Amino acid sequence: MEGRMVHMEVEPEEDSGEDKEQIMKRIVTADPFERRLKPIAADGFAGLEKCWVLRKIGDGVHYAHQYKEGALVHNTMANIRSLVWPGMNHVCKDGRVISLYVGNGLKYTEQEFFPKFPYYIHSEPVDRDEENEPDQDELPEADENPENPEGGDDAAE
Repeated sequence: MEGRMVHMEVEPEEDSGEDKEQIMKRIVTADPFERRLKPIAADGFAGLEKCWVLRKIGDGVHYAHQYKEGALVHNTMANIRSLVWPGMNHVCKDGRVISLYVGNGLKYTEQEFFPKFPYYIHSEPVDRDEENEPDQDELPEADENPENPEGGDDAAE
Protein backbone atom coordinates (compact mmCIF):
# COMPACT_ATOMS: atom_id res chain seq x y z
CA MET A 1 0.00 0.00 0.00
CA GLU A 2 1.44 3.33 -1.02
CA GLY A 3 0.77 6.74 0.42
CA ARG A 4 1.28 8.58 3.67
CA MET A 5 1.84 6.27 6.65
CA VAL A 6 2.66 9.00 9.15
CA HIS A 7 0.90 12.16 10.27
CA MET A 8 1.90 15.42 8.64
CA GLU A 9 4.47 17.44 10.55
CA VAL A 10 3.00 20.63 12.03
CA GLU A 11 4.95 23.64 13.20
CA PRO A 12 3.59 25.36 16.34
CA GLU A 13 2.32 28.91 16.06
CA GLU A 14 4.57 31.53 17.58
CA ASP A 15 2.14 32.74 20.24
CA SER A 16 0.58 29.34 21.12
CA GLY A 17 3.13 28.34 23.76
CA GLU A 18 2.94 24.66 22.73
CA ASP A 19 5.91 22.72 21.50
CA LYS A 20 5.91 20.48 18.44
CA GLU A 21 5.74 17.21 20.42
CA GLN A 22 2.57 18.25 22.27
CA ILE A 23 0.86 19.17 19.01
CA MET A 24 1.86 15.88 17.35
CA LYS A 25 0.59 13.88 20.37
CA ARG A 26 -2.74 15.69 20.13
CA ILE A 27 -2.97 14.94 16.37
CA VAL A 28 -2.09 11.24 16.84
CA THR A 29 -4.65 10.98 19.68
CA ALA A 30 -7.36 12.49 17.45
CA ASP A 31 -6.46 10.27 14.46
CA PRO A 32 -4.67 7.14 15.76
CA PHE A 33 -2.78 4.67 13.60
CA GLU A 34 -4.55 1.45 12.69
CA ARG A 35 -3.28 -1.98 11.72
CA ARG A 36 -2.45 -1.99 8.03
CA LEU A 37 -3.85 -5.43 7.24
CA LYS A 38 -7.12 -6.38 8.83
CA PRO A 39 -10.39 -7.92 7.63
CA ILE A 40 -12.92 -5.57 6.07
CA ALA A 41 -15.49 -6.63 8.67
CA ALA A 42 -13.15 -5.44 11.46
CA ASP A 43 -12.73 -2.01 9.86
CA GLY A 44 -14.58 0.70 11.75
CA PHE A 45 -14.90 4.46 11.86
CA ALA A 46 -16.73 6.82 14.20
CA GLY A 47 -20.25 7.55 13.02
CA LEU A 48 -20.39 4.82 10.37
CA GLU A 49 -22.14 1.50 10.71
CA LYS A 50 -19.86 -0.01 8.08
CA CYS A 51 -16.84 1.33 6.22
CA TRP A 52 -17.08 -0.50 2.91
CA VAL A 53 -19.78 -1.17 0.32
CA LEU A 54 -19.50 -4.25 -1.91
CA ARG A 55 -21.41 -4.27 -5.20
CA LYS A 56 -21.63 -6.82 -7.97
CA ILE A 57 -21.67 -5.17 -11.40
CA GLY A 58 -22.80 -7.01 -14.52
CA ASP A 59 -24.70 -10.24 -14.98
CA GLY A 60 -23.58 -13.47 -13.35
CA VAL A 61 -24.25 -15.59 -16.43
CA HIS A 62 -21.35 -17.60 -17.84
CA TYR A 63 -21.02 -17.58 -21.62
CA ALA A 64 -19.06 -19.82 -23.95
CA HIS A 65 -15.76 -18.24 -24.96
CA GLN A 66 -15.69 -17.01 -28.54
CA TYR A 67 -12.33 -18.57 -29.46
CA LYS A 68 -11.46 -21.16 -26.78
CA GLU A 69 -13.55 -24.28 -26.94
CA GLY A 70 -14.97 -25.41 -23.60
CA ALA A 71 -13.96 -22.18 -21.82
CA LEU A 72 -16.51 -19.97 -20.09
CA VAL A 73 -16.40 -16.19 -19.61
CA HIS A 74 -18.52 -13.78 -17.60
CA ASN A 75 -19.03 -10.03 -17.41
CA THR A 76 -19.21 -9.74 -13.63
CA MET A 77 -17.04 -7.32 -11.66
CA ALA A 78 -16.90 -6.64 -7.93
CA ASN A 79 -16.63 -3.04 -6.73
CA ILE A 80 -15.50 -2.35 -3.16
CA ARG A 81 -16.08 1.32 -2.25
CA SER A 82 -14.78 3.05 0.88
CA LEU A 83 -17.15 5.16 2.96
CA VAL A 84 -14.32 6.53 5.10
CA TRP A 85 -12.42 7.94 2.10
CA PRO A 86 -15.17 8.94 -0.36
CA GLY A 87 -13.93 8.30 -3.88
CA MET A 88 -11.76 5.25 -3.09
CA ASN A 89 -12.77 2.24 -5.21
CA HIS A 90 -11.29 -1.21 -5.78
CA VAL A 91 -12.58 -3.06 -8.86
CA CYS A 92 -11.94 -6.81 -9.18
CA LYS A 93 -12.45 -9.08 -12.20
CA ASP A 94 -10.89 -12.44 -13.02
CA GLY A 95 -8.26 -12.17 -10.28
CA ARG A 96 -7.10 -8.68 -11.30
CA VAL A 97 -7.61 -5.68 -9.02
CA ILE A 98 -7.58 -2.01 -9.95
CA SER A 99 -7.58 0.65 -7.23
CA LEU A 100 -8.91 4.05 -8.22
CA TYR A 101 -9.22 7.18 -6.09
CA VAL A 102 -11.21 10.11 -7.41
CA GLY A 103 -11.78 12.45 -4.49
CA ASN A 104 -10.65 15.59 -2.72
CA GLY A 105 -8.43 13.93 -0.09
CA LEU A 106 -10.77 14.55 2.84
CA LYS A 107 -11.86 11.82 5.24
CA TYR A 108 -15.54 11.35 6.07
CA THR A 109 -16.78 13.46 8.98
CA GLU A 110 -20.13 13.54 10.75
CA GLN A 111 -20.19 17.30 10.47
CA GLU A 112 -21.89 18.60 7.38
CA PHE A 113 -19.80 20.49 4.89
CA PHE A 114 -21.20 23.57 3.21
CA PRO A 115 -18.97 25.37 0.74
CA LYS A 116 -18.78 29.15 0.90
CA PHE A 117 -20.89 31.17 -1.45
CA PRO A 118 -18.89 32.98 -4.11
CA TYR A 119 -18.03 36.57 -3.42
CA TYR A 120 -20.24 39.29 -4.88
CA ILE A 121 -19.15 40.01 -8.43
CA HIS A 122 -19.24 43.71 -9.16
CA SER A 123 -20.33 45.07 -12.51
CA GLU A 124 -17.71 46.26 -14.97
CA PRO A 125 -16.47 49.80 -14.27
CA VAL A 126 -17.26 52.66 -16.64
CA ASP A 127 -14.59 53.30 -19.28
CA ARG A 128 -12.45 56.39 -18.71
CA ASP A 129 -11.76 59.02 -21.37
CA GLU A 130 -8.41 58.64 -23.05
CA GLU A 131 -5.82 61.28 -22.24
CA ASN A 132 -2.34 62.11 -23.49
CA GLU A 133 0.72 60.98 -21.62
CA PRO A 134 1.83 63.60 -19.04
CA ASP A 135 4.92 64.60 -21.07
CA GLN A 136 2.90 64.92 -24.29
CA ASP A 137 0.42 67.60 -23.17
CA GLU A 138 2.16 70.29 -25.23
CA LEU A 139 1.96 68.32 -28.52
CA PRO A 140 -0.70 69.43 -31.01
CA GLU A 141 -3.59 67.08 -31.81
CA ALA A 142 -2.85 64.63 -34.65
CA ASP A 143 -4.26 65.62 -38.04
CA GLU A 144 -7.05 63.42 -39.32
CA ASN A 145 -5.69 63.44 -42.93
CA PRO A 146 -2.06 62.29 -42.82
CA GLU A 147 -1.61 62.70 -46.62
CA ASN A 148 -2.09 66.47 -46.42
CA PRO A 149 0.10 67.85 -43.63
CA GLU A 150 -1.09 71.38 -44.27
CA GLY A 151 -4.51 70.58 -42.91
CA GLY A 152 -7.00 71.08 -45.73
CA ASP A 153 -7.91 71.25 -49.41
CA ASP A 154 -7.03 74.98 -49.63
CA ALA A 155 -3.32 74.32 -49.17
CA ALA A 156 -3.04 72.55 -52.54
CA GLU A 157 -3.95 75.75 -54.48
